[in-house]
Amino acid sequence: SSGGCTVRFCSTSGSGKESKGRRSPRSRSGRAVLLACVEDAMEERGGMPTVTQLLHRPIALLGMVPQPAALFMAGALAGALAKTISCPLDRTKILMQVGGGTAGGRMATAAASGSVVRTFCSIGQEEGIMGYFKGNLPQVIRAIPYDA
Repeated sequence: SSGGCTVRFCSTSGSGKESKGRRSPRSRSGRAVLLACVEDAMEERGGMPTVTQLLHRPIALLGMVPQPAALFMAGALAGALAKTISCPLDRTKILMQVGGGTAGGRMATAAASGSVVRTFCSIGQEEGIMGYFKGNLPQVIRAIPYDA
C-alpha cells in the first residue's frame, strides 16, 4: 500500500454510522490507528499478524484462535473458576451431611451439631486454608467438559 491504512471511526453526531477514510498513520495518533493498521496488515497476509506485531502486542495471538476453541476455553475457565470459588461451602456441606465422617476433633463435633458457621470455622482452624479446597481438583476436572 502507499503508506496509509484504512481507519475506521465513528461519528459523534449521534448517527452511529461508521465510515472509512484513507489516512496516514502519522496524521492521527492513538489506538484506533494502530488497530486499523494491524487489521490492514492481517487482511493482506490472510489473517496472520506479523512477527513484529506479535512482539509488540502479544495479545494479538488471541485473534488467531478459532472462535469455537475460544468459546470452549471461556466455558471451561468459567466452570473451573465457579467450582473453585464455591469449594469451601461445598466442603462444609459435605462434612455436615456425613456428620463429620472419619474426621475427629472440633470439626466432627461442629458438623454433628448442625451449625454451618461452626463447621466452616473448624475446617480453617484444624486444616488451614487448604482444608477448604480438599477435593477441588476432581470437581474442576469434572466441570471443564460439562461447562464448556
